[in-house]
Amino acid sequence: MKPAAGIDPGAKGGIAVIDELGLPFALPLPLRQGPDGLKLLDMPAVEAAIPAGCPVWVERVWARLRDGSKQAFAFGGNYHMIHLALKELGYKVHTVTPQRWQKRILTNSLNAVTLPFPLPKGAKVSKILGMKYCAKRWPGDNLLVPKGCRVAHDGISDALCIAAYGQTEDHNEEG
Repeated sequence: MKPAAGIDPGAKGGIAVIDELGLPFALPLPLRQGPDGLKLLDMPAVEAAIPAGCPVWVERVWARLRDGSKQAFAFGGNYHMIHLALKELGYKVHTVTPQRWQKRILTNSLNAVTLPFPLPKGAKVSKILGMKYCAKRWPGDNLLVPKGCRVAHDGISDALCIAAYGQTEDHNEEG
């Protein structure tokens, strides 16, 4: 099995790596407070999380029309900041739309899976299916509930699903 990393660049995003043995590592998107009060990507934490030479798939996301201009700008800024930081660190970066990775990874057979942890309030169906995929693929691992939290982190489950998608790809559109 080939290694792959996946990143959900959302405000509550995550980073995940699945190694050659299929073992996962995941954490919430490492952001730090910048001097202007802006949230910045913690590049040393990203570099520590993703092994050198590991291909990285970043979810290609965009703001929706109903998002306010400030929210839309911040959302797009996260995506581009992550993309540029990964390129600067020397990673081969690929992009994938949510629809594409969800179609490949999330199947109807996941409806029967029960989760051993509480869900975030108001979680969308695709987020719940992503958590079920992770619980089914890595049973017993409490990957989705970061230290100090009681509920699952959907950014981590999405990042794990994106990394799983990356393992199935030989290449993807480089962005």
